[in-house]
Amino acid sequence: MTVRWPTHRVGGYLGLVLAGLIGSLVAGRPEPVLLVAPFAVALAVGLGLVSGASSPGVQAVMAAERTVEGEPVELSLHVSRPPAGWSQDVTVELPSELHPSATAYDRSSGTLTVAVTPTRWGMHRVGRVGVRRRDPMRLFVTETHVTPRTLLRTYPSSARLRSVVEAADVQVRSGNQRSRSRGDGIEFADLRPFTPGDRARSVNWRATARRGDLWVNVQHPERSADTILLLDTFGQRSATARLESLDEAVRIVASLASAYQARRDRVGLLTFGGRLRWLGPGLGERQLYRVVDSLLDTEMLISDSWQEAAKVPIGVIPPRALLLAVTPLQSDASEDTLVDLRTRGFDVGVIMVRVPEGPETREHATRLARRLDRLERHTRRLRLERLGIGVGEVPADGSVEQAVTEVELWRRRLPHVRA
Repeated sequence: MTVRWPTHRVGGYLGLVLAGLIGSLVAGRPEPVLLVAPFAVALAVGLGLVSGASSPGVQAVMAAERTVEGEPVELSLHVSRPPAGWSQDVTVELPSELHPSATAYDRSSGTLTVAVTPTRWGMHRVGRVGVRRRDPMRLFVTETHVTPRTLLRTYPSSARLRSVVEAADVQVRSGNQRSRSRGDGIEFADLRPFTPGDRARSVNWRATARRGDLWVNVQHPERSADTILLLDTFGQRSATARLESLDEAVRIVASLASAYQARRDRVGLLTFGGRLRWLGPGLGERQLYRVVDSLLDTEMLISDSWQEAAKVPIGVIPPRALLLAVTPLQSDASEDTLVDLRTRGFDVGVIMVRVPEGPETREHATRLARRLDRLERHTRRLRLERLGIGVGEVPADGSVEQAVTEVELWRRRLPHVRA
């Protein structure tokens, strides 16, 4: 869209020209007209320059389509060069999550480069780009607004985890996880007497020499595991506290997905809240990008109610999968969903994120109300643990490693679970 308007000089010049014409008619002499003639010529020249000028072309290009929180990215605004003698100003509207840190302008190519640093995960779109030009006579201002379709996908920062929650059961596919069963593998399981058909390389010669009969080694085979990450987007707090809690939950899910992908496990994502969103498990770095891309849309899924929250469709989750939920445990719907999955026989674990107190909570909530809230979350945790769901709480310092260790220690005391 292009808009053009006159400056205050046009009004002044027109006033002088009209005054000269009226004075010449009243006095009957040509001198007043000659005095204002330069202003009339300036107006004519200015109109000619503006009418012949074309609208500037604008193009916004991001140096990268994807980045991580805190990593700067260059935004290049390519604007067509103005005619000789014209002045030009370029403005760009950036969302609050994109913080500009440095700018540079190349006069030869007309490119304005802005270094922007995303401060929060999500999909950030560049706003309107405005180009304002003034003719050499400074009589008219031409402003063009363009809304580019430039989108920057900002991934949440993830922490490196030294350990993860181990699945209670594995799949039949080959992988890096030790199976409970016995077969061809590299990890020693037991010894047994030699039977016809055993391979010669499986013979344990030390045990054979000691016992006098042939004995062979039995190994644990390496298998892959399916891990489904559950993200809870329910919320019953203020908007600020809910977004802070969701931010931490998304970063934890991204860290877990990266850790499981490094172990060559199949990773999937199930988001339950206002809507049920499902991403089937898969392998490789491409699957990791698909999981993280799905996380970028979770801010739009925050909801307070969902009548069918406890009914995850049968057949969506593959059998023998580990379900690891990341939730603040603030709503009954979240608890009912986890209980329903556990009663179906699935292997379920919970990472309980912190619930930050927003400004409204700190001002109006009494000490007793805050204690009751903590007691309610602790009660929900005890109900889940009675059903055999290991729960680990993220401490105040945000250490995911501690919560994962807490879940793993609890699960070692549970019986073997199979869906």
